[in-house]
Amino acid sequence: MRKDKGHYKDKYPSDRKVDQKVAEAVKKRTQKGEMTCAIVFNVAEAVNVSPAEIGFTMDRLEVPIRKCQLGLFGYTPISRIIQKAETVSDALEGAI
Repeated sequence: MRKDKGHYKDKYPSDRKVDQKVAEAVKKRTQKGEMTCAIVFNVAEAVNVSPAEIGFTMDRLEVPIRKCQLGLFGYTPISRIIQKAETVSDALEGAI
């Protein structure tokens, strides 16, 4: 379990307020208390805000993200769908 679970809203200043239109859209699309990454982007487009604003609203409402397309927040039920590579090519290593 994530150590910040149940405390996502604490990442932001207390005076930053949630847009109620965005909050309602998030609540409508939340399933089993969570929202998938793909739905985040759909909701953002539907209410004409950035995915970051949806993320802020989700944090304020304590709604965790699942099935993160970038692999940053896990891919329920697997903690991290993207695994560390055993080796990398010389070209990639040089670019890094």
